[in-house]
Amino acid sequence: MNVRREGRVTIVQAPRRITATGGARMLRRRLFELLGEGSPRIVLNLEPTIYMDSFGLAELIAIYKRTRELNGAMAVQCPPGRVRDLLHVTRLDDVLEAYADEATAVAAVRGPGEAGDPGAPVARRPVPSA
Repeated sequence: MNVRREGRVTIVQAPRRITATGGARMLRRRLFELLGEGSPRIVLNLEPTIYMDSFGLAELIAIYKRTRELNGAMAVQCPPGRVRDLLHVTRLDDVLEAYADEATAVAAVRGPGEAGDPGAPVARRPVPSA
């Protein structure tokens, strides 16, 4: 899993499959590690993901909720296609901020007025109930 930083934002490339049998637990474990290391602003790049099951969706929500608990922000980079359609059908695109390109996702997670200001506020969205 490729992880890199752009300022205070951590960009994580998701695996090709985010399922109960492949990728979902690894993704959750890695993102929780990053959150524990003090990286609460995350962009999850779902562009390489070709398939996600309900378990994978649940893991995304768990990651999102943990990010919010740490006063962080999370967005997904998700160009049009199968995974974007899945987020729309499940209405998770109402909760997870999804952007077609990385630059826009990074700017959203960075927060308004935050060119390099680590303390700038980030936009809040409602946390889904489990």
